[in-house]
Amino acid sequence: MRHDNPDVLILSTGLGFGHHQASQAITEALLERNPEIRTETLDYLSLLPRNLAKGIPWGHQSLAKNWPTGYGLMYRTTSWMSRFESWNKIEQRPGLSRLGELLEEVRPRLVIVTHPMPLMAVSVLRGEKRYLGHSLAIVTDYVVHPDWIRPNIDHYCVPTGEVQELLMKRGFDRSRVSATGIPLRHAFHSPLDYATMRQKLGWDSVPHILFIVGSQGMRPKPALKAIDNLLSLSHEVRLVVITAEDAALFQHLGRRKAGETRLTILPYQNNIHEWMAGSDVVITKAGALTTSEVLSLRRPLIIFRPLPGQETGNTRWLMNSGAAFHCETPLDLARAAAQLLSDRSLPEGMAKAASEVARPLAAKSIAEVCLELIGS
Repeated sequence: MRHDNPDVLILSTGLGFGHHQASQAITEALLERNPEIRTETLDYLSLLPRNLAKGIPWGHQSLAKNWPTGYGLMYRTTSWMSRFESWNKIEQRPGLSRLGELLEEVRPRLVIVTHPMPLMAVSVLRGEKRYLGHSLAIVTDYVVHPDWIRPNIDHYCVPTGEVQELLMKRGFDRSRVSATGIPLRHAFHSPLDYATMRQKLGWDSVPHILFIVGSQGMRPKPALKAIDNLLSLSHEVRLVVITAEDAALFQHLGRRKAGETRLTILPYQNNIHEWMAGSDVVITKAGALTTSEVLSLRRPLIIFRPLPGQETGNTRWLMNSGAAFHCETPLDLARAAAQLLSDRSLPEGMAKAASEVARPLAAKSIAEVCLELIGS
């Protein structure tokens, strides 16, 4: 961090790529609204002791990739334990002192948090009067883990009206909770033209399926099974697989599928919005930020094997909205993709549902909340 006394300090974490993307979206919107504002983003993990800073992401990713049931157990257990003050003190302790020292040094006018871990620390520091500036929490899932709900936070920006109502039932005044949606980068603020994006990507009229493995990654065996089933649909279908930050999976799939002419395997792409917008079907896990991006572009969405915990909650919300299908097996995944490619009424209905729930301009709304807090 530059320690240049930012007006706004955004605290994110490296536990999933979406938190950093949300932070980037907020920064873009703030600077667009006020180019003079000074913003800084910090990964809260950098304030933790070295063993925790390495161990927490490793444990998180290992459970998600190798033992999803264990990940769900962790989610449920920490949800239950959050009711105990002794557990809360354990959760809040890592990084608390260093964050307090940092805030005393740089004195931001507003601290924004996009993950419960820094949120808990900010709540404690404000309760102890060790940070006197404003605070804003941005909930980055369609469901709320109890760690999100903390006192001493000035304002919450949440994804849906349902989450807003939940926080109000937990004692927050409506004036302190805004149902803004999840902040997306500027590239997703308006739908992109399907035909234009296909031409830019060099695609012909053959149907293209985009399979985003996700920042949590996926073991090679289920990924390969899913790819094989999707490629069995028709010789006229093309499949693009993006492995996000999972370099090992990218290399493994590249070796195993070398020479498959109907398959393209790519690492993370900065222009993911163009790949999404030009695709006939988008398949991904249930990270709220990625799925919100797909909703903003009105593309048919299939959720494949969501993690137990927040991803299953996100999946329920997306399915209830009518904007997504959910599949657990590679065979069901191929069948759902085939349905979407053969029955045009299905993607049209999903696009309509997406248009009703998508909030592509959430970042702009959040920027307005930020500026109101700073000016108050």
